[in-house]
Amino acid sequence: RDALRLTAFLRYDFKDLGPSWAKWLGRHTLTGLYQRDNEERLAYTRRPAAFGPLADAIGGPQYTNGNRIPGFLVYHGPSVLGGAPLKLEPIRTPPIAPGLTFETTYFAAAAGDPGQGAFTTATTTIDYIAGNVTAGREVLKSEAVALQSYWLADHLVTLAGWRRDRNFLGQVTQAQTVHNEAATFKNVFTPSDFSFPSTPDFRIGEDVFSYSGVLKWPMRLMRLPWGMNASVFYSNSENFTPAGSRVNSYGASLAPPTGETEEYGVNLSFMQNRFQLRLNRFETAVTGQAIAQNAGSTLRINGLLQRTGFWAQEANVNPDINRTADVEAVFAVLPPNFRELYGWTLSGVAPTITHAFVSQLPGFTDTTDFVAKGTEIEMTFQPNSRWRFLANLSEAETVQSNIGPDMKEFIERMRPVFTEQLANVAAGNYPRGWVIGGPNPGLTPPQTNREWWEVNIESPYRTTLANEGSASAEQRRYRANFVGNYTFSRESMFRGFNLGTGVRWQSKIGLGYPVRRLPSAAGPAGFIEVDKQNPYYDKAETNVDAWIGYSRKLWKDRVDWKIQLNVKNLIGTTDLIAVTVQPWGDAAVTRLPPEKRWYLSNTFSF
Repeated sequence: RDALRLTAFLRYDFKDLGPSWAKWLGRHTLTGLYQRDNEERLAYTRRPAAFGPLADAIGGPQYTNGNRIPGFLVYHGPSVLGGAPLKLEPIRTPPIAPGLTFETTYFAAAAGDPGQGAFTTATTTIDYIAGNVTAGREVLKSEAVALQSYWLADHLVTLAGWRRDRNFLGQVTQAQTVHNEAATFKNVFTPSDFSFPSTPDFRIGEDVFSYSGVLKWPMRLMRLPWGMNASVFYSNSENFTPAGSRVNSYGASLAPPTGETEEYGVNLSFMQNRFQLRLNRFETAVTGQAIAQNAGSTLRINGLLQRTGFWAQEANVNPDINRTADVEAVFAVLPPNFRELYGWTLSGVAPTITHAFVSQLPGFTDTTDFVAKGTEIEMTFQPNSRWRFLANLSEAETVQSNIGPDMKEFIERMRPVFTEQLANVAAGNYPRGWVIGGPNPGLTPPQTNREWWEVNIESPYRTTLANEGSASAEQRRYRANFVGNYTFSRESMFRGFNLGTGVRWQSKIGLGYPVRRLPSAAGPAGFIEVDKQNPYYDKAETNVDAWIGYSRKLWKDRVDWKIQLNVKNLIGTTDLIAVTVQPWGDAAVTRLPPEKRWYLSNTFSF
């Protein structure tokens, strides 16, 4: 990474003109920014693999074949057969590392030769092979201008800003099959293996604007009663994340996440600022926020890329079964380049057909939108030098919409294939010796595509969509906090001591939703429905803190000493707290309650 940042500012105060009226034109600061951020990245994984005559025989020409993965059987001591006592010894076997060699003995018989085979010994070597390699260069160029102004003798304060961000991205992914052939084998990469221009191709960019203002009560012109003062404020801000490398399941670029926040409110103070009140209302809208789409990823990786590989390798298990039609039925509803995009390949012939694919595209992202609204009230009160109080109340709710558009499109596209066209065929491989359409005595019927879909896709998919369009139950809507502190007077027998407490309260929170199966007349038989109108809630939480302190002067009043004991969560639940629940309401995941903690601190000030 490297970065360059330049800033410049210009200030002017109209009072410098001289006339008294010029102060109403205010003072202003104009600030400019230019920034360039460069990032080069290289990422790949490595794992050990076996090389040699035996590895080539069972692994084929592809070094990524799982049969080449070495495993260790390590004896921790001599045999215990015959009643010998257990005697553990240190492990002396060398670790798996590149260059490790050992002799392997195996039984070899020439194909088609009816003669007796023989045991053969050959040298096997361990080396690393590399997975998919992703390299890239990303450049972010940013320019911004902000103007802060104090108008009307500082009674009106405004701030206006503009910012432009542009993303330039060059990126390449090399599939593991490319560098794991004998002729092209390579397992170590450096940035010099890839070349990108200083400023790659433009990917995405956007301009955002922000403005805010605070208007203060003109106390010099009209004083308010009860030692009161007031101001109102308003702000509107946009933001943009220049995430230029985001793509969907088909490799198409996604727009960057954007947001806008509007906030307004009033500040009031009474009794010469001894009591202060702040009330504000906010609304934040976020578009294109990245989320994890578990159901979509499960379908794409386990359901499609991996499962079609199982079907294509069926001949390894059952030579008389050809499932090419099943494979083609899945890919027929996808873009023509889907297999190429994910590096989905087959190699070898039965019984050693091997399968490889890339499980994730670089920059793959799914998105959702949020709108959060809320009200906040903050109060501070200090009636005298001994009492101090602080309280705040908040109410907020978040509505999530447009959840996982990529997930929705992908699942709806594939549903007819898995639940209708191929509903009754095996989700994985058939049991060895299975005859499709014939009698299979003694063999356990395999899980069907429809059964796999219901458990692994449909249930989590509908649960994910349960929050769409309604206020999230997983957010505590109401929160309240109170802090109070009392310091004893110097005339009191407890002079130097102070006592305090803090109370935190949070309203109930949603943990999940009831789930039921749809009757066949209401939808596909066996599919489930999430009852988002009646979520399961956990009770409200209340926690209480407390403290006691003592302070005095030391060393001829040169040092202020204070000692204080704080207890966190002095009062609060000690039961396990549910995080999520089962469809029938029992806790599925729980967490420990906040622990009670004691802190003793000493402070010396001089």
